[in-house]
Amino acid sequence: MRTIETPENYRNAPLSNPRSIDDYDCRFPEKYNYYDRTPIGFLFSERSTEKVEPTYISLEVDGITYSVPSALADLVDEINDSKYIVTLENDWDNLGAVPISKELYKKAISFLLMYTIFIYKDDNKTVLQSPEINPCCNGSIDLSWSTVGARMLINVKFKEGRYLASFFGYPNSTKLPIEGLIDMDNIDKDIALWMKKLK
Repeated sequence: MRTIETPENYRNAPLSNPRSIDDYDCRFPEKYNYYDRTPIGFLFSERSTEKVEPTYISLEVDGITYSVPSALADLVDEINDSKYIVTLENDWDNLGAVPISKELYKKAISFLLMYTIFIYKDDNKTVLQSPEINPCCNGSIDLSWSTVGARMLINVKFKEGRYLASFFGYPNSTKLPIEGLIDMDNIDKDIALWMKKLK
């Protein structure tokens, strides 16, 4: 955003001046150019959509590009750190572990982004903590949250010709568990509501 100086014909102008509302907008300054009066902490600068339009981070996962709200930067970092998972070979844990397929990894990441972005947009910009994304020796992937409010584990696997996500979790306040399967292609709003405890 470029800050502009207050026009000379606007300094100490009467409030009836029509330029006062339509041409300027209040922003915190990078450059201090105040009116000829006591400063009040901000100035008038050119209007910009920057403050009303959220910014996004581009995330690429094996040829698929996602546009992620910048408020979820920690999640993007965790996903980027987890990309090594698809490079694991047979016996990667020296105990007979099997590789994780690219298709399963992409499905897990797509699922994670779907829920996290939905909750962010649907609930007044609620940012969930980022889960740990870990490979499992049976070829599945764990998404694991441990927060002040709750604990949740989602396991994503390919079984009997389809992708499945099973979950187990509990709020720390009651320790009363919930568990079951989650639809991987559509938002389950009851699950999304519960997941807001993971912020």
